[in-house]
Amino acid sequence: MKRFAATTALLAISACVAGADMLLLKDKRVIEGRIVEKTADSVTLENFDGSLTVKFADIAKWTKEKSAFELYNEKLAKLKDGDADATYALARWCRDRKLWPQAKPLLEKTLELKPEHKDAKKDLEAAGKALEELFQASLVPLTISIGCKQDLSREEIEKLAEEMKLASAKMATATHGAMFIVEVIFTDQKAEGHLVYDIEFKDTPNGWFNIPMGVQNWFARVIFHELGHAALGLEDEYKGAGFGANTGAT
Repeated sequence: MKRFAATTALLAISACVAGADMLLLKDKRVIEGRIVEKTADSVTLENFDGSLTVKFADIAKWTKEKSAFELYNEKLAKLKDGDADATYALARWCRDRKLWPQAKPLLEKTLELKPEHKDAKKDLEAAGKALEELFQASLVPLTISIGCKQDLSREEIEKLAEEMKLASAKMATATHGAMFIVEVIFTDQKAEGHLVYDIEFKDTPNGWFNIPMGVQNWFARVIFHELGHAALGLEDEYKGAGFGANTGAT
């Protein structure tokens, strides 16, 4: 009887998945998009931000309204090439919903087709301003602390700082400029910080904070990786990881 009840519940959930595309989560977030995959315990939706997998246990409410993502794609598919008025109409539709990344290229296309379109020019300026505000709001400047176990010279610290600059550049590239290091604080004779530099350390960096590193691994790519743990709280996800979700996996 219990097994049958569980199976029935799963079928009921699957039936909801088939037509649903807007989720209210228990943490009050709203996720909307087009359903692209479902499993026994989760559903994956595709929207303007990419794809996101949500567990059934985290869903408070499910609705079947068409999402803005689906409506936009339907309208875009019907848009005739070379129709300035229809292109602008879709741009306005996006603008009214603050879908600025979608509105901007449509406004640019409108002006390409009809350069004298005053409203499109005005809206394009608004889109540019809105996108800049969104970008500024998304910035994540980081201040990183480095403990140095030994009493290092200024020249030695400057060499360490050069790799930190390269790590910041890698971080900015990986996040499209949103995340970067604005300040690095080096402290001599102290084994405490996001990273700890120890000339004598010859092992593999490991941990959440005070991550030990040495001469053989003080390189931008390793620093970038370890700051994912120390500054962002991210776990390793690759198989065979020494630290994180797949510890011990092969």
